[in-house]
Amino acid sequence: MFGLNNTWNNLRSLLEKGVEEGVIKEFNFNIVMKLISNGTHWFFDQNYLIKHNINLTEAFTTVGEILLFGLVKEAD
Repeated sequence: MFGLNNTWNNLRSLLEKGVEEGVIKEFNFNIVMKLISNGTHWFFDQNYLIKHNINLTEAFTTVGEILLFGLVKEAD
């Protein structure tokens, strides 16, 4: 059966593989997983999204970009 725990385990494995391949920086994965988990919970707060005029696509795209690329601009 495919459950939420299996999904989180798969994500963690994918991140660890990215580190092994040199694509992802090494971090404390317990912190990263908690950040991702907590960050996704507010997607379900429709009132927050409506109040700030944010659609679900924009929310997922923005969070994904921040998690993957950070907040700091690349040097020109």
